[in-house]
Amino acid sequence: MPKEQILESMEKHASLKVSVWKKVEKVIFVQEFPKGTIFSLKEFKMLSFVNKGILRMYYIDKNNKEITLKIYWNNNTLLNQYIYIHNIVDIPKNLLFIEVLENCRLSSIEHSNIEKLCDKHKCMEYFILLLNEAFQENISNRIEGKLTLDIEERYLTFMEKISKIRNKIKQNYLASYLGITPQTFSILKKKYTY
Repeated sequence: MPKEQILESMEKHASLKVSVWKKVEKVIFVQEFPKGTIFSLKEFKMLSFVNKGILRMYYIDKNNKEITLKIYWNNNTLLNQYIYIHNIVDIPKNLLFIEVLENCRLSSIEHSNIEKLCDKHKCMEYFILLLNEAFQENISNRIEGKLTLDIEERYLTFMEKISKIRNKIKQNYLASYLGITPQTFSILKKKYTY
């Protein structure tokens, strides 16, 4: 089942020939990580699809504070996007991490296999390009949101987006993602809890 989910996700983005699908399927492997697992993004050299669970990408700033950059959950694609993040925020690669917030299962393909598939099949290269574009669009939307939306609008938009998982993520991680203090987050949560 997990392998089928990554193939379904890929199919939404790019049309691949049956022969390419078979090659992709051969290099997919499934990994399970318990809650609390943390690994450096520099060690994360794969494309992964979240079959189950919740993860967050974060970095440690110069004041030793954790800043949440992205939250991943079921049906999200996790791709090492360090190069794009580094172009926006000057973060040393050794200070960028992935933390498992809820036991998770990932279907993954190693970067070396992705490169081989891309070299041989333009449709696979196109798929990776689409994933990169989606990631860049996500970053652009976050920046635009921080510039154009007030704190309450950002809070409400994000809470709606993550409505199914918001109670499973620590408030300080959500506050960090939104760029607000945990105290402001608590006030907003109290104001908009029905």
